[in-house]
Amino acid sequence: MCSIACWIQACCINSCVCFVGPYENLTECPNCKEGHYRANGKPRKYFDYLPVIPQLQAMSANATHAKKMCYRAEYVHEPGIIKEFLMDPIISLCSRLLFPLVKATHSSTSLMNATLPLAF
Repeated sequence: MCSIACWIQACCINSCVCFVGPYENLTECPNCKEGHYRANGKPRKYFDYLPVIPQLQAMSANATHAKKMCYRAEYVHEPGIIKEFLMDPIISLCSRLLFPLVKATHSSTSLMNATLPLAF
């Protein structure tokens, strides 16, 4: 068992921004102009943030999870044999076609906010 702290942050009612850092003292969202606070002075919405670094550290500290995390690096592919979803030639082709498109059209490497085409 480990202790990973969840950070609770106030955010825009429409999830545009979290009111931290440069937005900490704002009374309304800089994007949609919705108010930050309710009439009672409490934020209208909260966002629960679980930092990824402590999670990775905890997984690495556990020998069983550390071994599981090495799976992809140690896997040996047998040509002509599909044992995993990601090894399927069609999925592989779609990935090669899709991901360069995402990188070329979005400044962020995150796929969270990317609009991806559904057909090629």
